[in-house]
Amino acid sequence: MRQSRVGLPTPTAGPIGYDDDPVKMIGPLAGVRVVELTLAGAGPFAGACLAALGAEVIKLERPQGDTSLEVVPRLRGLSHLYLAVNTGKRSIIVDLRQPADRALVYDLVGASDVFLQNMRVGVAERLGLGPADLARLRPDLVWCAITGYGETGPLARDACNDPTAQAFSGFASLNGRSGDPPELFRTYAHLDVTTASYAVFAILAALHRRRRTGQGSRVHVSLLSAALANAGTPVAAFRRTGQLPPLRGSAAPDTAPHRAFRGSDGVWFTLGVVRDEHWASLCRVLDCPALGADPRFVTNLGRLAHRDEIEAMVAARLAERPAADWIALLVAAGVPAGPVFSDDFAALRAHPQIASNGVLAEVVTDRRGRIWLGAPPWRFSRTPAGLGAAPEPGQDGAAIRREAHPVGPRSSPQGVPTPATVPLAGLRVVEVAGGLAGPYAGKVLSDAGAEVLKIEGPDGDPARAYGPNIDGESVPFWYLNTGKTISAASALGHALREADALIVDRDERWLDPSIVAAALESNPRLVVCWLSGYGSAGPLRDLPAAELVVQGLAGYLGSLGSKGEEPIRLGADVAGLNTGLAAAQAVIAALLAGGGQQVDVSALGTLIHLRSITWAAWSDPDEPIGFAYDTVARSRDFGYTARDRRLYVATGRGTNEEWARFLIAIGLDDYLTHPVVGAGGHLVLGTAPYAEEWRALFDRAFSRFSAAELTALLREIGGKPSVVHRLDEVLRHPQTAAGAALDADGLPRPILFRDLAEPSP
Repeated sequence: MRQSRVGLPTPTAGPIGYDDDPVKMIGPLAGVRVVELTLAGAGPFAGACLAALGAEVIKLERPQGDTSLEVVPRLRGLSHLYLAVNTGKRSIIVDLRQPADRALVYDLVGASDVFLQNMRVGVAERLGLGPADLARLRPDLVWCAITGYGETGPLARDACNDPTAQAFSGFASLNGRSGDPPELFRTYAHLDVTTASYAVFAILAALHRRRRTGQGSRVHVSLLSAALANAGTPVAAFRRTGQLPPLRGSAAPDTAPHRAFRGSDGVWFTLGVVRDEHWASLCRVLDCPALGADPRFVTNLGRLAHRDEIEAMVAARLAERPAADWIALLVAAGVPAGPVFSDDFAALRAHPQIASNGVLAEVVTDRRGRIWLGAPPWRFSRTPAGLGAAPEPGQDGAAIRREAHPVGPRSSPQGVPTPATVPLAGLRVVEVAGGLAGPYAGKVLSDAGAEVLKIEGPDGDPARAYGPNIDGESVPFWYLNTGKTISAASALGHALREADALIVDRDERWLDPSIVAAALESNPRLVVCWLSGYGSAGPLRDLPAAELVVQGLAGYLGSLGSKGEEPIRLGADVAGLNTGLAAAQAVIAALLAGGGQQVDVSALGTLIHLRSITWAAWSDPDEPIGFAYDTVARSRDFGYTARDRRLYVATGRGTNEEWARFLIAIGLDDYLTHPVVGAGGHLVLGTAPYAEEWRALFDRAFSRFSAAELTALLREIGGKPSVVHRLDEVLRHPQTAAGAALDADGLPRPILFRDLAEPSP
């Protein structure tokens, strides 16, 4: 037997009591059953998150196995990727070509609440597992599809993976240094796991709608739509200004100074001035009173206008002492700052902020040893999330077959019909938060139909001062808060008596905790979601969140740039927006459990959770190889150079004959019998284990072809190629419109909700 579901370590100074007794723990989705037919990363990770929330997740395995089983490194013979994205599930091997196994799947779905799949468009329907097929078995089913580019459009049926989506969506175009080409994020499949996160929210929202109306839903998320949603703030800035965001290395686009600096010892560290009071504190720490008193620099917009001048002065002062000294002084003064972790996993695990909040968890398996994973990001007070080991493929097959019982077609459920596009209609949420994470949580809930009341404190939302600013309005603030009702603090008490949920950012220090306590007393069903940058315990618990500081602490900066040089940040606000998404998930999950509890979500915990694939790869692998293991050692990845464009190239295994024809077509006949190059593109292209070694060879070969010619050749061998698009290019691409990745205002729409009975597009 694999290890039972275990609880998360109790923070040493958290405001909420946690029960880490696995016998007593029941997650918020206890009683929910999910049948999952998924492969690779995005679909399986979504199922693992649902399992962490307490659902029973049954993974249907193909006889030939999940494609993730081929990914290296392996841990005692099993792929780290499979072990990282299938936690807490039961596994059964089924052959859908066999009538008995197809009948078994129908029996399982008929007795389940959710069907989750990430096959190519049209495959589920061909297998008899489309929404219309399963609606006859279970009219109140939640049917979720995860695709690459969307359900319709010219690329809908094309293969897509995380790096290809980075390139196509413009996500990669936001990363890099000024004067360099855009850079791909080389690591652990960020878009796979964040696409999974949007799918989890979609499923939770659909379950909430079903509880209220009795209606089933079909929900759809694509890697393209999730990539654009991850880049929501720069997309909004481009929409409002018409200007593409410049590449700035480690520097943030909307606040300053907010970048990496180097101490006298040559060690890089992060610093984030995200509120005007941080600037005053920074100047005191630097002992530069004239700098702090300069009226040009008092406001964030003023500092952005003089960014280069300020950063040069600050860098000169910070170069006078070692990095660790500055971090200690800045943190003590309340200025966000922290180290940059890359490949030193032992140091990252030992950092007191990470250790004291239990955001990394070690899971014990029977056959694969101890595996490090990111702990679930939600800390519920009454229905804790848990983390179980991944199954051996097919290990629960006999038990599941014994337990399965035929379920006849059900009658249509009764309830009040509600359009699926507003699954959270009637939900009332109060948001007391500024910046990025809390407002994005409110936006996600509002976009799904909730009524969101935003309460601003005496100093207002700091995002009102973020750049760019158009006609006196901050574009990030506009993007994150459109659609909400905004009110002053005087309205808070009355609003909480009627609210279903309260989202509170711990940086909003004006909020009297007694107000929340009184609300919980008068409204016992209220869900309170507390947000923080770094968790409720540890030395950084009271430090305000800053995007770059969280990226550095979570090890993200090791996946761009070159080791030892100035770090490069992910241009998208991945810490702020993914934390907001995790908070939105937490709110709906807690309401599904009956409400009446509190939950903590931190930006650090969220990013550590999303990097589980990397932590698994670093858990004593059989061989030190693979995209998740050696990413820091690899060179910067600008894609391949076709004659006219840069192109990202990834390819599946394919057949030997197909690969041989491809090598001949691109003029590499001499390598047909080479033991590595001749063995297949899965070894030498894109994120493959030996791609770094052979990149120059393929760059020279590819430079003779246009991007369109190369794309056609690669698709013939099952490849996944994409031009590295700019934001403007992807926003006007016909696939983006056809794939429903944008709303009526041309802004990212990550999730598409439909009624289960609605015909497929």
